[in-house]
Amino acid sequence: MRILLALGAALCGLVLAMPAQSAGGPDWSATVTELPAGGQAIGNPQAPVTLTEYLSYTCPHCAEYVEQSRAGDLDQLVDKGEVQLEYVHALRDPLDIAAAMLVGCAPPADAGKLHNAIFAAQADLVDAARGVPGMYSRVPVATLDDIQAVAKGSGLRALAIKAGMTDAAIDTCLSDRAMLDKLRATSQLVWSQIRGTPAFAINGRLTAAHGWGEVQTALGAAGAK
Repeated sequence: MRILLALGAALCGLVLAMPAQSAGGPDWSATVTELPAGGQAIGNPQAPVTLTEYLSYTCPHCAEYVEQSRAGDLDQLVDKGEVQLEYVHALRDPLDIAAAMLVGCAPPADAGKLHNAIFAAQADLVDAARGVPGMYSRVPVATLDDIQAVAKGSGLRALAIKAGMTDAAIDTCLSDRAMLDKLRATSQLVWSQIRGTPAFAINGRLTAAHGWGEVQTALGAAGAK
């Protein structure tokens, strides 16, 4: 727990996109912060509540949670500046790695959209990835070649292009060994502290919540309105 709280304390990276102005004030969903340990934060850096989501892009329960939270009021809480949402990756396989890398390389304003699009297409991506030999490499030993092959064979690469990334940007991203090493290190740390995905922390403290209903209740108790 102490290690995980230290990870949370480090999530204070560089703001990459400033909030768009609207008639009701800033749209905080347009503010994206790159986390030093890997992952992204979306929303008001001074929000009274920070929700950290420990997710895997190939975890069916995570996809269900993302769908339910989007249908709930999480987006509105982020938009209003009440909640800052942090994505921290708990990697399970090379497709998961490729997805995490591409979301990290996406233009800041598009990172959240690509994140949601990957979860929405999860079933198809995973089914297609099963036919790619590189998919069966374990996270600690998966090579960049494995990751690139899975990204192409699963349809993830095409999804990223549809989301606005260029072929050149994808090639550069999926060849970034430093990013891969950072994501692996963060994931190893996360997995030493959680039992499964999805898992959640609110204001740096792990919760017992496992689904959107429990998270929503915990956010309200923490002061998100």
